[in-house]
Amino acid sequence: YWRDWSSDVCSSDLVAEGALGKPVVLGPRDEAQGWGGVQVLGTGVPSTLAWLEVSGMTALDRGGWQSSGGMTFLRSPVTMTECTLRKARCEDSINVFGTSLHAERCVFDGGPSDLIDGDFITGEVIGCTFRNSGEDAIDVSGSQLQVRDCVFEAIGDKCVSVGEDSRVAVQGCKVTSASIGIAAKDRSEVTVSSFAMASVEHYAFAVYVKKPEFGPSRMAVNEFQWTGAGRAAMLAQTGCELRVQGALVPTEEVDVEALYRAKVLGK
Repeated sequence: YWRDWSSDVCSSDLVAEGALGKPVVLGPRDEAQGWGGVQVLGTGVPSTLAWLEVSGMTALDRGGWQSSGGMTFLRSPVTMTECTLRKARCEDSINVFGTSLHAERCVFDGGPSDLIDGDFITGEVIGCTFRNSGEDAIDVSGSQLQVRDCVFEAIGDKCVSVGEDSRVAVQGCKVTSASIGIAAKDRSEVTVSSFAMASVEHYAFAVYVKKPEFGPSRMAVNEFQWTGAGRAAMLAQTGCELRVQGALVPTEEVDVEALYRAKVLGK
């Protein structure tokens, strides 16, 4: 059931109680037009979503209010279990800001930009599948997050992008294909363990500075398994630190702006 549901804007917490074989389904009446998605704004009570399927979101553009997410939780905590978000047609499949996120055994499939975009959030993403993103699978800034036992397939940019003074732990994840595995930038710290990767277009791991006002980042990688051809490429900008299997990766001068213009460090 839905609590305080009015059109596609919800001013209270949101509850979806689906079940195996009987999901709650939200989608557009007209596939060509799409629909504005779900917006939950400023609630103190957590939204609880179970066996929810959402597709074809175009984000909300109504008067002076515009959002980037097909689902948006603004200062509104959310727990997602066995949910599926697919075929987003907006910038982010889900955008979470200034709150907590718990996503477990969810599928995020298809979107032109990021699948999960989190700013100033805390929480965990466990046992989820990410596939077919135009840009990042998970993109966080100013956040503290744990990512465990997730699978990444056909990721257009980074599987996990960590920026702007974030702290992220990645454990037990597998990457089939991506442009970049994990990136730490702008005074962020990332720890990675039990990480398996089959293919990347550019770098398995990258640490660099995109916004000089923040400064260098650090990443420590343990139990890394590379099954791709040759050696996994890695990038460590001077002043940053990347340690893989206990060994420091040599740093180098990097023209970050040029690599972004070339769509290497970002799409």
